[in-house]
Amino acid sequence: MTILTRKTRIRNTGYILPDIFHSLEEYQRFYNLDLQEMDNFSLWQELFRVKAALAYIDPQRQTWLFIKPGKFVPAFEWLKARHKAVKEEFKRRKRTSA
Repeated sequence: MTILTRKTRIRNTGYILPDIFHSLEEYQRFYNLDLQEMDNFSLWQELFRVKAALAYIDPQRQTWLFIKPGKFVPAFEWLKARHKAVKEEFKRRKRTSA
């Protein structure tokens, strides 16, 4: 098991995984609270970056995100949840603009 340290990147993508103890912004990003603040272009960029990170993450060398003492989340699972949250934010915006 590899526990992430600050500023851990997914190889070949440059995608930085969040460290919730580093800053409020990282905490908000971990829990997808930052998505509503993004404009549409930034949201599209985030979706692309998450897809690339999912494509390049190595499931054999699982990386874990530390949440609290004794609680870890696999980075792959967090990326899948982030991808879903970005797509849901697009759907929410489409419903409110229609």
